[in-house]
Amino acid sequence: MKKTIHIFSLIIIGCLCMSVGNAQRNSNIGRYNIEPECLGVEMDGSVTLRVWGTGRNRIDAVDQAKKIAVRDVLFKGIRKGNPDCNPRPLISEVNAEMKYEDFFNKFFSDRGGDYKKFVSGKDERLDNKIFRRGMGDSKMVTYSVIVRVLRSELKDYMADGFAPRSSPDFEVPSIGIMRTERINWNYEIEPVGIGTQGTYLIKVWSYSRNPVLAIEQAKKNAVHGIIFKGFGRIEGIPGQHPLTNNPNLETEQAEFFRNFFANGGKYMKFVNVSNDGAIAAEDRLKVGKEYKIGVIVSVNVAGLRKDLEEAGMIKSLDSGM
Repeated sequence: MKKTIHIFSLIIIGCLCMSVGNAQRNSNIGRYNIEPECLGVEMDGSVTLRVWGTGRNRIDAVDQAKKIAVRDVLFKGIRKGNPDCNPRPLISEVNAEMKYEDFFNKFFSDRGGDYKKFVSGKDERLDNKIFRRGMGDSKMVTYSVIVRVLRSELKDYMADGFAPRSSPDFEVPSIGIMRTERINWNYEIEPVGIGTQGTYLIKVWSYSRNPVLAIEQAKKNAVHGIIFKGFGRIEGIPGQHPLTNNPNLETEQAEFFRNFFANGGKYMKFVNVSNDGAIAAEDRLKVGKEYKIGVIVSVNVAGLRKDLEEAGMIKSLDSGM
């Protein structure tokens, strides 16, 4: 009888050890970075990935998986799984994520971060889940999620639309930091109205293969137009001379304006999209392989002038400019 009890005790202890071992393994699973796996490549250049995300609940874990998918396409490339996935990262600059920290903090923000524009829910599904053990608020859950990353659109976004169309395989520079000769400001502007406190309403016509990117580019184009081009008078609205009368200013101050117009740059302080970015049907035109998009924006011309004066880019009106 004692022998039977002893054997039974050993079995229980063994089971408990196995249980603790499994719990320990599960508790560690969220501490390791599981490399995203390529499942396939679509004809439009998008990639379907299996990604592991960890969070306090299912929604947090899925959102984290989407961020990891976009981040790896940007900075690491996809090397695991289907070999058809491009193993090269879109941004090859060393420490780019840290160097442009302010930009990427906004890009990956939970509230309105642009990363969400480049993760399609078309293939999204939960593939598996593993709970990481913990106590109270520290309890986390890890999910394996299937997502599709719109790689081509992400590439255009990071290149900021300035890459020459004739070289589609260019190496994407980081966060719109381009050489001056690669910038091609292709837009048209026309006045719509005058707001309060030195603000103008302007319709900006921008060109892009992606209409979403054209809307974002319209903000830069509007500010660029106010600084360097101005616009003519129409009935009821006076014309606006450019803020600078130096035709070489952009070239002479190339570094300043590269930073000023970088994604998330200072230009954003002076421009807002009107009507929540709504675009009328007649303002969305297909021109060849591109879209011509008309967007109405509000530009704080007075604030923009003051900022450029303080930076020494233009002379003040009091100086006789």
